[in-house]
Amino acid sequence: MVQNVVSDLLGEDADCLLVATRYEGVRDHRDRRYVVGNQARAEIRQKLDALVDGTIAVCGPRGSGKSTLLASCADPHDLKISVQAPASYAPLEFLTSLFVDLCQTYLTDHGYRFPEFRRLSPLRTVLRRLGAAARAFTQRLLVGLLALGLFLVGVFATVRDFVEHRSAAVARAGDDGAERLRDGLVAVLEGRRPWLALSAVVLGLLVWKYVRRWRLSGLTGVLRKVLLAPVGRLLIVLALLTTWSPKAVIAWFGDWRHDEPAVYYPTMTVVAVLVVIAVWKAVTPFWDDVHGTPTRVAVLVFVLGLAGAFAGDRTRHAAFGWDLSQRVALVCLGLILIRVCRWKRVKREPTLAGRCRDHLYRLQTVQSVTYGASGAPAGGLLSLGSTYGTSFTASPVTLPELVQQLRRTLAEVAGELRPQGRRLVVTIDEIDRLGTTAKALEFLGEIKAILGVTGVHFLISVSEDVGASFVRRGLPGRDVVDSTFDDVVHVRPCSFEESQRILDRRAPGVSEPFVALAHALAGGVPRDLIRYSREMVALRESKGEVELRNIAAWLVTRAMRDTVDAFRAGAKEAALPTRSADMIFGATRRLAEFLHADCLCELDRMRGHIGRFARWADGPGGVELRAELPADTLERLDEAAAYAYFSVTLLDVFAMPGFERRRAQAHVHGPDGSVERLAVVRGELSLSPHSARRLLDDTRTAWGLPPVPAPDLREIIETVRRSCPHYAE
Repeated sequence: MVQNVVSDLLGEDADCLLVATRYEGVRDHRDRRYVVGNQARAEIRQKLDALVDGTIAVCGPRGSGKSTLLASCADPHDLKISVQAPASYAPLEFLTSLFVDLCQTYLTDHGYRFPEFRRLSPLRTVLRRLGAAARAFTQRLLVGLLALGLFLVGVFATVRDFVEHRSAAVARAGDDGAERLRDGLVAVLEGRRPWLALSAVVLGLLVWKYVRRWRLSGLTGVLRKVLLAPVGRLLIVLALLTTWSPKAVIAWFGDWRHDEPAVYYPTMTVVAVLVVIAVWKAVTPFWDDVHGTPTRVAVLVFVLGLAGAFAGDRTRHAAFGWDLSQRVALVCLGLILIRVCRWKRVKREPTLAGRCRDHLYRLQTVQSVTYGASGAPAGGLLSLGSTYGTSFTASPVTLPELVQQLRRTLAEVAGELRPQGRRLVVTIDEIDRLGTTAKALEFLGEIKAILGVTGVHFLISVSEDVGASFVRRGLPGRDVVDSTFDDVVHVRPCSFEESQRILDRRAPGVSEPFVALAHALAGGVPRDLIRYSREMVALRESKGEVELRNIAAWLVTRAMRDTVDAFRAGAKEAALPTRSADMIFGATRRLAEFLHADCLCELDRMRGHIGRFARWADGPGGVELRAELPADTLERLDEAAAYAYFSVTLLDVFAMPGFERRRAQAHVHGPDGSVERLAVVRGELSLSPHSARRLLDDTRTAWGLPPVPAPDLREIIETVRRSCPHYAE
């Protein structure tokens, strides 16, 4: 019964309620965590993989996500430089900024600090650096002395016992080792020790491989990673395991095997498998650091030799005879070996990093150097001397010199990244902010000199007009686009499914009808899609609106209000005849009175007035008014009226009850009855209001909407004022 009551209260549009609770993604529209991949992103990555180097144009309408696409198209391990095209620019300044970004990004990627230019005197700069270095050295010295003192206190007894009782034994062991080495060498020469002979051969190959090419650092690195760390861990394990005497453990295992053989053997099999897995997991990271078969054979021989030495009776009995202080010293020695294994030598700064730092100094500073000389005879009563000084300032970098240095640096950086499987990607965004297509083409002509560098990928976002010029490159007529771009990617508005993925990521829980409303209003443009979704959230929080029809009415009427205000602001600049000005401004003023009210009390009257404005040219007097208006004003009026026709259609589709039922009925009519067609109409409005009207007629027929009647112009102007109590107040 409760389920039936709730269903009756919800009505037939149970999903037309805004019930999502997470809206962080629509509030923070620049957060990269909410970026969703689309077809254009996959196409760009495919083209980057297909080209060794080249220039790719990314074109599309404003708000289609070109900037987001450029920011997320490269792989995470690639080196990417992003620059913005300024609204007004000088080629020298733009290329200088790009050069500085390249040098700073390269130094940061390789872990080097780039110079920071501060307004400090040289003395204050030197004192600040010396103070920081002195504080760091003092802190390390105090901590090191404390640690050294504690360590010496802990191992003092062991060292004293070793010097008093074990020094003679060590000397004898050294003599025995030398004698064994001599005997082993004689045995190898006589052919009685084949394994030692094989080890000598492997060692000779290693010496030839590393010493011949002066790669001792590679050999020491391998020995440090593969030998020191296992030896250190082995010492720690021995110190811990040899704490207990093996005799009692061996006796206990023997009794267990004799008393319960059915349990002993399966248990020991499982334990053996687990031990093998543990050893494999421990050895694999070190084994992967060893490259080459000879090196791996040498490491294996060393490990087997170490195991064989520990298997001897003398070594084993000595290990189990250690006291507590010796075990502590053994653990410390193992930790020191592991620490040495992890120590990394400060890598030498490559030549390219030094050149990048020199370029930064040259591009960001004006250098001035003064030389002087003076002298005086020593011990004389009369001081005689002379001084000479000269000063010069580095000449500014010229554009040809800057282009040459930038191309060479780009090629060097790309050549260094290529063996690492990385790419150098340079993105240039916001070229459409330059204004006209002619200015954008002029900008491309100025920066064309730095394009086409071997191994460098350039991604440039351009307007749709520039992208269309590349598509027409095979037709008569030639411009800078023909020889600038190697390929072009068109960023089209999102489909309804892509809009769903975007809002599912940014505002989980938003039902499909609200996604359809935002998608239709935005025309599939991602920026407007997020903006309308944010307005939905604002309506829910400020006015408590959760139903689709109310939220749709608010959004559509506000969008229509902005359109009318923009038309009135543009029409006042035109020189209109008195009669035409009275009719146009009178009609739009009455419409603005309805649209600026902060309530929906008279939504039906508002919808009717928007519909009459949409069909103003089809009624009596429309032809005469069209003949009196200037061409630019008539064009703006046609655009505003077409948008009004679009707004009326959205109100009839979304602001009426039974949306899901009517949507299912319209779906039978094919594409004309789909939500996707409404977004297509919104995009068509930016191209031609006349073609958009024809699409709207087909859409209204598919949805079963009544036709919008054509009014008399006098009816539009003399519309009765609002009678809403909120408006009266």
